[in-house]
Amino acid sequence: MRIRHLLTIVCMVLLSQISTAQVAKTDSTLASLSDKAIDKLSSKADKLASKLHKKSQKQLDKFERIEKKALRKIALKDSILGNSLLKESKEKYAAMKSRLRSGRLETLGLDNYLTKLDSLETGLACITKNFDISSNEKLASISNGIKSISSLKQSYKDAGSVGAFLKQQRNQLKQYSTKFGLDRQLKKLSKDYYYYGQMVADYKQVLNDPLKQQELVLKVIRKVPMFSEFFSKHSELASLFPNNGNIGTAAGLVGLQTTAMVRQGIQGQLQGASTAQINALQQQITQAQQELKQLKQKLSQMTSGNSEMEVPDFTPNSMRRKPFAKRLEYNANIQSTRNTPFWPTTSDIGLGLGFKLNDRSVIGLGASYKLGWGRDIRNIKITHEGLGLRSYIDWRLKGSFYLSGGYEQNYRQRIENISLLKQTDYWQQSGLLGLSKKIAVKKKMKTDIKLLFDFLYRQHVPETQPILFRVGYSF
Repeated sequence: MRIRHLLTIVCMVLLSQISTAQVAKTDSTLASLSDKAIDKLSSKADKLASKLHKKSQKQLDKFERIEKKALRKIALKDSILGNSLLKESKEKYAAMKSRLRSGRLETLGLDNYLTKLDSLETGLACITKNFDISSNEKLASISNGIKSISSLKQSYKDAGSVGAFLKQQRNQLKQYSTKFGLDRQLKKLSKDYYYYGQMVADYKQVLNDPLKQQELVLKVIRKVPMFSEFFSKHSELASLFPNNGNIGTAAGLVGLQTTAMVRQGIQGQLQGASTAQINALQQQITQAQQELKQLKQKLSQMTSGNSEMEVPDFTPNSMRRKPFAKRLEYNANIQSTRNTPFWPTTSDIGLGLGFKLNDRSVIGLGASYKLGWGRDIRNIKITHEGLGLRSYIDWRLKGSFYLSGGYEQNYRQRIENISLLKQTDYWQQSGLLGLSKKIAVKKKMKTDIKLLFDFLYRQHVPETQPILFRVGYSF
C-alpha cells in the first residue's frame, strides 16, 4: 500500500511539473508574439482590402457603362427589348453594388480559399479563446489583426463574386451580338473581364506568398500546443470539409479502394497477356501521363491560376496588370568619340526613363551630357562639351532584337556659361533609327547594344558622324 501511495504521489508531482512546463512554454510563446508584427500585418491587410474593394467597385462601374452603350444600341433597333434590358441591367448592377458595399455577396467556396490567411485568422482566434492575455495592448492588437484579416478575406471573396457576375452579364449580352452588331462592345467587355480575372489571380498569389510579418506571426502561432486541434475544428477549411469524426480511423477507410485492390484488379484484366503486351501497355500509360502533365501545364499558363478557364480571343498585355511604378524602366548608356586608338576625346553619357506600353514596346525620355577628356592621356582636361535631350522608342522584333528610334536635341558647344544654352542656333536635331540587342546580365538588368543611323547628320555644323554606336544598361 505504501508503494502505491508513493507511486501516486510521484505521478502527481510529474504531471504537475509537465503542466507547469507547458504553461511556461505557452507563456513564452505568447510573449514572443510581437505586437509590432501583428500591427504591421493588420495595416498591410487593411490596405490590400481597401485597394481590392475599390478595384471591384471601379470594375463594376466600367462594365456597366460599356454594357449600357450596347443596350442603347439594341434599343435603337428594338425599343421594347432594349428598354427592358436596360431596366433589368440597371437593377442588377444596383443590387450588386449594394451587396458589395454591405459585404453580403455570396462566396464561391474553395475557389476563393486562402491558406495563409485562414491559418493566421484561426491561429489568432485560438490564442484569444484559450489563453488569458494580461496585456490589454496585446489583446487589442490581436483583435485588430483578426478583424483586418477577416476583412481582407471578404474583399478577396467579393472580388471573385464580382468576376462571376461580370462573366454572367457578358455571356448574356453575347446572345444579342450577331443580331444587333455588338462585337465592339463585347470585345471591350471580354478584355476588361480577362484583365480583372488576372488582377484577382495576382492578388491570390500575393496573399499566399510568405510575407515577412505574416511568417513571423505564423511561426509563433504554430508553436501553440492546441493550434492543430483548434484549426481542424474552427478554420474555414474545416467548414469546407466537415470532419465526421472518422478521419484517421479504420471506419474512415470503409468503401475506399486500397492499393492492393487496384493492383489486383489490373492483374485480373491482364491475365493471359504476353510480356510484350504488358510492356506496350506500360509504355502507353507512361506516354499518356506525360501528355496529361504537358496539357495541365498549358492550361495552367492560359488560366494564370484562375479556377475557371478563360482563353482570351486577343493577345493579352501583361503590362496592363502591373502598377505604374512596375512599368517604368531605367537605362543608362555611353558613346565615345576617340582622338587616338586608346583615348577618347569626348563621351556622351545618357540617362533615360522608359514606360512599358506592352510586352513588346517601350517609350521614354532622357538626357545626355557630353564630357571632354582632353587631347590625350598626357594632357587630361575635364571639360563640359555639351548637353542633350532625348526621346526614344524600342519595339521588339524577335527574341532579344529591337527596332530602335528616337528624336534628339543636342547642344554641341563647350559650355562656358549656363546662359549660352539659351542660344537656339547651337542646338542641333537628330533623327535616329536602327537596331538594338538586349542581353540579360542579371534577373533585372540587361545590356543594351544599339547601332543607330542619324538621318539629319548632314544638317549639323560641323557635320557629325552618321552612325552612332551606344552601349548601356537597362533595369
